[in-house]
Amino acid sequence: MRFTADVARIPHARRWVVRQASGAGASAEALRIVALLASEVVTNAVQHGPAGGEVCVRVERRADHVRVAVHDADPRPPVRRTPPSSSMRGRGVQLVDLLAASWGVDADDAGKTVWFEVPLAPGAS
Repeated sequence: MRFTADVARIPHARRWVVRQASGAGASAEALRIVALLASEVVTNAVQHGPAGGEVCVRVERRADHVRVAVHDADPRPPVRRTPPSSSMRGRGVQLVDLLAASWGVDADDAGKTVWFEVPLAPGAS
């Protein structure tokens, strides 16, 4: 899925990711985790990428995991922050690190791809 970096497109991207993960066989629990993490990663791509840039989202089944990858044109990797407890922002990377089975960042000449994997049935593996 490709779309112009616009905050209004984030819910659409999240729903698309969940539909793809569901079609890949993800359990209800996995879909909740995928929805949350996709929201975080897509939001980061939209908010920190170049204005009017393009965001590309890909969902793949890999053995017993679903992999979500989000590409944007900003080459800077996401930064893990430790915001004050009163802050409503800044915990996206912490959530990805906590809830994903694995995640990473792949840089290329056109920017970066932030990806994460979630087991199709969390708790079963």
